[in-house]
Amino acid sequence: MYEDVPKADHLLRNLANLLRQSVASTTQAMHPLREEIKLLRAYAEIMAARFEGRVDIEWAIDAASERCLVPAMITQPLLENVFKHCVEPGGGRVVIGIAASLDGNHDCSVRIRQSHGQYAPHEDMSGHGLANVRARLIAHYEVRGSLLIENLTPTGVCVTLTIPCAY
Repeated sequence: MYEDVPKADHLLRNLANLLRQSVASTTQAMHPLREEIKLLRAYAEIMAARFEGRVDIEWAIDAASERCLVPAMITQPLLENVFKHCVEPGGGRVVIGIAASLDGNHDCSVRIRQSHGQYAPHEDMSGHGLANVRARLIAHYEVRGSLLIENLTPTGVCVTLTIPCAY
């Protein structure tokens, strides 16, 4: 903190925003995707500072998708998994791509892509993030929402969250 006060101040502001929105999300089930992206940006900046020099984050957010209502904090566990399972163990610089767009069916898709690793479901099922996201999708959208996890070739993983867009 004493070595780079402006950076520390910026990270503390991101942490405060993230915590404030976390508390607010307990009282509101849905919010615009633009708010969800703000949360992801705050979390990503905090984690990128933690793993400085080991991660690059690329953003591609379609402005048309930002008004769609999404369950509050539904994407955070997906980004958290990238840091937990790909960045934290090490093994080189990781590029994380975060994109959001609307498709022709008026569905909103949020994609979180990582450049390293491959997805293999854990046999012990000790994690809860993906299960919670899937349960929330069913609760909000029944069969209209989806969570797709794809291994990329030669390496990497892309997680795509798709929900019907409502305003």
